[in-house]
Amino acid sequence: VGALTEEGRIKVTAEADGLRGGEVILQAERCRIREGIGIRQADSGRRQDGTGRAKRGGPGGRIPVRKVELSAADGQLLTPERPEIVAEAQIRPFHAQDQELIWKAVNAGGIEVGFASVEKLPDGSAEGPGKKAGRKLPADGAEKGIPEKQRVRIRASGDGSFFLRCMSKSGTDRVRLISQLEFCAKGFGPAYLDPYSFVSAGLYTDSTGEIGNGNEKGITSARDGVSAAVYSGPDFGDYGSDTITMPIFAVDDESHVIESWFGKPGSRLDLKGFQFHRDSGSENM
Repeated sequence: VGALTEEGRIKVTAEADGLRGGEVILQAERCRIREGIGIRQADSGRRQDGTGRAKRGGPGGRIPVRKVELSAADGQLLTPERPEIVAEAQIRPFHAQDQELIWKAVNAGGIEVGFASVEKLPDGSAEGPGKKAGRKLPADGAEKGIPEKQRVRIRASGDGSFFLRCMSKSGTDRVRLISQLEFCAKGFGPAYLDPYSFVSAGLYTDSTGEIGNGNEKGITSARDGVSAAVYSGPDFGDYGSDTITMPIFAVDDESHVIESWFGKPGSRLDLKGFQFHRDSGSENM
């Protein structure tokens, strides 16, 4: 808000569909013009009537998602006695145009975990502890035209902490808003990694040397010295495998030594041989 060339009150009003309007009164006072500061003549006559208004809503007049409220009425601890919990999401403003939500179970780094799953429940479902599955619920605040809350079922199969991540693209082509709610699973036993599906390097559980965050939920190693990342609980099954595919990004053509070990740094380790092949059609390993 910029004052023009006269003293007086300036009333600033903010309003948008789905939100309570508000206003604030500012006071424009005459003051001495400091040397080097002036006003363009073209600006001196703009919006003298004070009726300048911004567009309501987002681009194109749409009503964007401004907030997603997450809740879990039955708590945020999963145990073998209660291996699943129903969580709810309420979009605000209630009548935002894009009501689609994207759900994931992730760790603190935003990488999907394998010991928890998220299943979207049908609209109006009353599923959850102590509720009869399949019974339809009236929309929350239906008499006010408020859409019902969206619900998901969270299941755990291993121990660990994770976040229920709920995302909205708000009518665009990319995620614009993220809400998270932390959960903890206890009593299931170790959470195993499935090495027969892609395992993000960022899921390491321990490390030595310099390990940093890389692209695509990966990791980076030190340019000099030894860096080691530890992955607890990969389950290769009864038969195992004699091949591991590992995408590696190298910033130069220098020789890089990469080894696979069984064990934890600082303890007795069992070196497993590795042989790497560079893809001749790619600049990277």
